[in-house]
Parts: sequence; C-alpha cells; structure tokens
Amino acid sequence: MASTPDPLRDLLNSVSKSVGAAVANGALNQGVDKLKSAVSDALNKTGSGPAATAEKPFEPTVEITETPYALVVTVELPGMSRDDVQLALSGGTLTVRGEKRRDPARQADQPHRSERRYGPFSRTFALPTEVDQTAIRAAFRDGVLTVTLPKRGVAQPPGEVAIPIGE
Repeated sequence: MASTPDPLRDLLNSVSKSVGAAVANGALNQGVDKLKSAVSDALNKTGSGPAATAEKPFEPTVEITETPYALVVTVELPGMSRDDVQLALSGGTLTVRGEKRRDPARQADQPHRSERRYGPFSRTFALPTEVDQTAIRAAFRDGVLTVTLPKRGVAQPPGEVAIPIGE
C-alpha cells in the first residue's frame, strides 16, 4: 500500500538534515539558508505559506538623484496611470501616494501564482536641500513618474503644496 505524502514529515526531515549537516561541517550560515529555503518551499507547497495566505502590499521603487540645479525623484509605477498618483510637498518632505488596482476585467480570474502587488501606498522622502516650490515639475510616462525639484537657497514658507502631474 502506497503511503500518503506528509508535508510536515518531509519538512522535519529536511530541517533535521540541514541542521545536522551545518553543525557537522561548520557551515552553519549555509545550513540556515537551506533551512529557510526548505521551510518556505514546504509551506508554499502545502498552501499555508505567505504566498498563499497574504498578499504583500505594493511599494513602488524609487531613485533620488541630484544635479547641480535640481533633485530628481524617479518612481516606478508599472500598470498605473497619472490619475492613480498624488504628490505633495510639505516642510521639506515629498510624499508620493496612490493605489495600484487589479484590472477589473480580471477580478474573477483565479491565479495559480501571482507575484504582482496591489493596494494603496504612501512613500515619504525628506529632501536633502531646499527646493523652489513654485518651479516643481512632475511627468508621468510609460509607468514612470519623474519629479524635478529645482534647488533653492532660501527657506520655504510652511504649508503643503499639491503638485500636478503632467505627461
């Protein structure tokens, strides 16, 4: 009679082998890495791992560069439009917020695997230098938001400034 697969037993055997091998040859860091991988793989195969139980929030990647005349903030927002994003500057801090939504036409689809992230986000960045609030420009093209903040040598008045996003 064939035995039924037991994911927990397989996990424990894998953990035991990984820890035993790491202790025996002194490669504890490698053993810990193998252990993490084995646990993650086993949990995902049983449908109880993080990939199966919780959707990670969307967090756009950002690059902030400085030229002699401006700070340039580039935000990757794949699958989004400029209407999904808001920008604000307050007290030397730039805030980018918005929400990445699933395509409504695909809501009923049942994914077998999804590594895409959705949901609201808010990223806030302290600017390293004073900027001219009246000359800030923002452009959104091909899923990339580029905010150009010209440098200024004098202090800015307090308060929040909304920044329109152009194309």
